[in-house]
Amino acid sequence: AAHCGVSPSHLRAVFGKETGMSITEFRNLLRINTAKEMLTSNLFTVRQTAEALGYCDVYYFSKSFRQVTGIAPARFRNRETDT
Repeated sequence: AAHCGVSPSHLRAVFGKETGMSITEFRNLLRINTAKEMLTSNLFTVRQTAEALGYCDVYYFSKSFRQVTGIAPARFRNRETDT
């Protein structure tokens, strides 16, 4: 907000109006999309992916991943690399 010269509340309002989601929802979606790429590459474990994306707890990462994708990250990784 400071970088843009606006108040945090104004930034939240404009961001929400333009994207239809909160800044936190958008950040989480970006993190999960990056996680999908990392897991599909087969270069990272679920734990390494969670740590690289800033999750302190692999279980919280798994829960967040499942909420967005409908599938556990380990299952996603195995499913995507088997095809």
